[in-house]
Order: sequence, then C-alpha cells, then structure tokens
Amino acid sequence: MIKKQYRPISREVAEKMSGYIKAGASYRETSKAYGRTIFAIKTAFEAHKIKIDDIYKNRTSVSDAAVKKAVGMLESGETQQRTAEVLGIHVITLKRAFRIKGIKKDPAWGKGRLSKQQDARARALFKNGLSYGQVSIDLGISKISLYSHFKKIPKPCFEMSKRERAELKLLLTMGTDRKVIAEKLETTDWFVLYATVKLGLEDYFNSLEKWDARNNLTQGMIEEIINRKFKGETTGALIKEFKTTKPTLYRLFYLIEEDCIKRLKD
Repeated sequence: MIKKQYRPISREVAEKMSGYIKAGASYRETSKAYGRTIFAIKTAFEAHKIKIDDIYKNRTSVSDAAVKKAVGMLESGETQQRTAEVLGIHVITLKRAFRIKGIKKDPAWGKGRLSKQQDARARALFKNGLSYGQVSIDLGISKISLYSHFKKIPKPCFEMSKRERAELKLLLTMGTDRKVIAEKLETTDWFVLYATVKLGLEDYFNSLEKWDARNNLTQGMIEEIINRKFKGETTGALIKEFKTTKPTLYRLFYLIEEDCIKRLKD
C-alpha cells in the first residue's frame, strides 16, 4: 500500500492563512480559499508556532442584525434552540455570538412572555375555540410560550356579531367549505357548524316532513345545547342531561346544517 504524501505548508503561506482567519474568515472558508484541509492548516499553525486560537474563539460571523432578531425572539418567549434554528445556526454559535457582543442572557427569556396585544389576541382566539397549535401559528410564537403564559386557557365563549352572521349567510350561500368559513371568522369548523345549526333551527323544525329525524329533541332543547356549546360545555355532559347520544345529536346537527344551506341557496 502506497502511503499518501501531504504537501507541507510553508511558513509564508501559513502566515497568510492566519492573517485571513484573523481578518474574520473561518477555518472552513480558509480551507476552500487555499485548497488545503482544515487539519493541514491547523497542523501548519502548530508546526510554525502560529497562535490564533484566542482570536478565533472571540470572533463571530453572526451579524448584529441577526443578534438583534435573536434577542427579539427570546424576549417574546422563544427558546434558544428554536431561535438558532430560525437563524440557521447552531445554538452554541448563538451563545458565542452573545458572549462576544457582550449580551447577557435574561432569566426571563424563554419563559413565555407575551405582550399585552398578544395576550388579548390569544384570549379572543381561545374563546372562539381555537387550540394551542392554531393560536401559536396565528401569533407566530411557540406553543411552549403559550403553555408558559396561560396556565389554563380561557373557556370558549363564542358569540357572533351581526356582521359575522351576515358574512356566515353569504359564505354558506356561496357553498364555501366550513373550514374556510372558520378561518375567515377566526374560529373552528365546529363553532361554524353550531352557528349554522342555530341559523337554520326554526325553519328546520317548522318542516313537518322531517319530524322523524328529530329523535325526540325539540327546537328549544337543540337551541339550549347550542348556546351551552358556545360557552364551552362538553358534549358528553350535554348528551347525558338531554338523554341522547353523540351520534344522534350530531346526525341531527348535520341534517339541520344541510337543510339551512339548501334553503339559503334556494
């Protein structure tokens, strides 16, 4: 087996390389620029007794703008790991950048601090039935931050304004998908179903030919169930109180929804 021979790096070239690194280049960049491996460069520095370790450890390629963005993310409750991922760097690189630029870690970073505006927005969305994941996407912050900020999320208390009811009617007339309507009204598709049922309830129960499909649930009972669902009561407790079953209740909901949409289109 022939042993591979490596070209030695002269002192003159090694000093040029060290100057390149001291000017801000990384070992990887120096390796590409001079066509030598990182191992060969470090070996040459050692052989020629060129010291640059202290300089190298105290420089960073992370820009001031990136550091400012990182601080903003951490102040909003994001974790260092997630912040580093967004910036496209390793978390160790981020920590070194903070050390070099003299930024000390605030003990409150990553603890889920939300601004007053974010808190108000999150509460409104939670009351409309949105989940941690959906609120996290809307606010652009992590679920961990929400968990830390809200020990217990507000119970749903969905109420539609006149404008929203008018918009719901228009969207249903156009045949818009329930999930799309939910996005427009900033709620869930379940709440859209309940709102549609409440909208078409009176007409449905005035239709004699659908008597058999009512399953002993009166208009008043359905209306009360819907109102209590809007306030966050569980379906399990309601079906027990009204002596029905979940499949029966939701089958009736879907029939009323279908009838309401048909009437609006006609």
